[in-house]
Amino acid sequence: DICLNKADIFKVHGVYMASDTTTAAVAPTMTYSSASGSNITTSEIFQPGEKITGSNGAIARIITGGTSGSTTATTSFSYLTTKTFTVGTTLTSSQNTFSYALTITAVTAGDENILSNYTFDSGMRDTYYDLGSLSKKSGSAPPTGKLLIVFDYFTHGAGNYFSVDSYPVGTSVTSITYDEIPLYSAQRVD
Repeated sequence: DICLNKADIFKVHGVYMASDTTTAAVAPTMTYSSASGSNITTSEIFQPGEKITGSNGAIARIITGGTSGSTTATTSFSYLTTKTFTVGTTLTSSQNTFSYALTITAVTAGDENILSNYTFDSGMRDTYYDLGSLSKKSGSAPPTGKLLIVFDYFTHGAGNYFSVDSYPVGTSVTSITYDEIPLYSAQRVD
């Protein structure tokens, strides 16, 4: 088992495996430019956690953002759909509106995503939130390189009661939609 060291994990997006045990695993990356023809501005840099959509229907969550001051910016991401980004795809954000169209100029695939080799345990229990984990499926090969695991989780403030109003529904970078709120059905009566 791989403990993710966070409670209340609601989605694992990828388990990227490096080709060996000495190299860090990497997620896919894209380089994009602005239709303004000028340098990328601070407002055109994607933020970690931001959900972006390509004109080709691909959707991804940003892992790391780029830097401004150059004609292009490079960011790492994890796909949320089976569709993938291609050169020439224009990008939109569910959290931000850009003055000019942002267009992909290069895409790298990143390391192999072996998420399908694992089962996911969110850590939700009848009476508490435990740490989330991944368990290797029987029959799947063990990893042979370093792993990068990309996942979303909720943080909690004071209190011990959770309802639909406990979740960050809205339009900010850290928001989700109502249909993304995880469902849990008790496994036993305490």
